[in-house]
Amino acid sequence: MKLEQYELWIQEFNALIEDNEELLNYYDTMSGDGDHGTNVIQGSEVALEMMGRRPYSDPSQFMKQVGLTLLAKLDGACGPLYGAKI
Repeated sequence: MKLEQYELWIQEFNALIEDNEELLNYYDTMSGDGDHGTNVIQGSEVALEMMGRRPYSDPSQFMKQVGLTLLAKLDGACGPLYGAKI
């Protein structure tokens, strides 16, 4: 995949999560503290910021940096879940 495709995926993911934040938080109340949607939005916003901050030419380097940043910045299970997956 090209870097632009990853960037588009992150933008679409962010929009999808924003549209479903309350639902994700609701489901998280059943087994957690009810902030999963909020945490995922924070993570996708970090990724959006990273897209404009540094000129990445290699998609794998960009996604690796996104994953490591999510691991470092997100609370609860979100950091390990999404950071490792990316």
